[in-house]
Amino acid sequence: MKVIMDRPTKCGKKRRVVVEVDANESLMSFFDDHHYRLGEPLDDVVPGHIITGAMFTTWCPIEQKWVT
Repeated sequence: MKVIMDRPTKCGKKRRVVVEVDANESLMSFFDDHHYRLGEPLDDVVPGHIITGAMFTTWCPIEQKWVT
């Protein structure tokens, strides 16, 4: 994902963001104070700030653990 433009609007309550994403990427928006259901197989409900605080991770076959 590449952020092309990120600037506040004239009213100052919102932002205007233009991004470029790859064909296999998805872009989602979350409110920190709302709750979201993660879906199958977890089906957990978590607050938005948990999702927005997530980091990309990969599985290391040598150490046998998730690494960031």
